[in-house]
Amino acid sequence: MTGSARDRRLKLLQAKKAEQLKDRLSAFDTGEFAQWPDFPEWLRAEFVKTRRTTAEPDSVLPESADDDEIRAWQAEFAARAGLDGRLYVLTGVDDFPWLYCAARDDRWAEEIGEVLGYGWTAIGAGKDRLVVFYEEEYEYQAFLVAPGHLRDDDGRLL
Repeated sequence: MTGSARDRRLKLLQAKKAEQLKDRLSAFDTGEFAQWPDFPEWLRAEFVKTRRTTAEPDSVLPESADDDEIRAWQAEFAARAGLDGRLYVLTGVDDFPWLYCAARDDRWAEEIGEVLGYGWTAIGAGKDRLVVFYEEEYEYQAFLVAPGHLRDDDGRLL
């Protein structure tokens, strides 16, 4: 198989995976896929800071929490962070990284967690805030990135 044929096949497989994700997010009206250049540059730079081992989470939950506690904690954090169910969710699909979603009900955060797992990331529809959840070894971590809520190069809040 030539490189270009392999590239086309990979692109088709990624497109199929991205479309399957749309189907799994049944509590949402889904829209178009977006790329990082569709968002303000500072969001990506701040997102990278949340991945550092020195990053300071805005909220943590012990690993001993059960599924209902984790889902409730994520929903409450996302709401406090200003997400309202109209957002771009990080898909995990390289060629289709962000999917626009508009929730049909107030259980939208729980559905994202059910579909994508405990570690999910979303950007608000206004493209001015980002919420990141990580499932770490001993705890779950939540981060907010927004104007006035930024981090230094080590991921610590300014």
